[in-house]
Amino acid sequence: MRKVLTLLLLFSSPEIVLSIETPDYEIIDTLPELVEVRKYAGAITASTSVASGIRESGNIGFRRLASYIFGDNELNKKIKMTAPVMQQKRGEKNYEVVFFLPKDLLAPPRPSSDNILIKEINMEVAVLAYKGGWKLKTYEENLYRLKARLAKNQKWRASGNPIWARYDPPWMPSFLRRNEIMLPVIRR
Repeated sequence: MRKVLTLLLLFSSPEIVLSIETPDYEIIDTLPELVEVRKYAGAITASTSVASGIRESGNIGFRRLASYIFGDNELNKKIKMTAPVMQQKRGEKNYEVVFFLPKDLLAPPRPSSDNILIKEINMEVAVLAYKGGWKLKTYEENLYRLKARLAKNQKWRASGNPIWARYDPPWMPSFLRRNEIMLPVIRR
């Protein structure tokens, strides 16, 4: 019985178990139906561009960026994993995959690969959070929900391609995985 209760406690709050750093943001507006408008300012990221479909680019991009944080950089320095891993369409068949770098990493080492860029992110996005697996259908359903909610809003309008933000590792049971759909926005 104790084992069952311990497992329930652990899986009821995966953030306690994982305690992975996430970027700071400011909530600048709250919209009906659980949508936040957030401002991310000054977060440093590692990103890579992959010419492939959404599934393949996520896998390829993740491996490239993981290689960088596991020490494939000018200093052979390991860097802490953070969340979320973000993915955004940047062309017909091109996706950008992004890792946030830890806040205490003041001077990120230069990547060994030319496929990885270190840059600062400044963006305002409407965000819809959801639990569940990484099926494309689930992503598309939640993107549709976010677009529908944003279309009703008088203050904000979409201004870019959606971003798929995934917070948990693949071994996390899919029903517990934390995900977000983000849409870049501007004021109407």
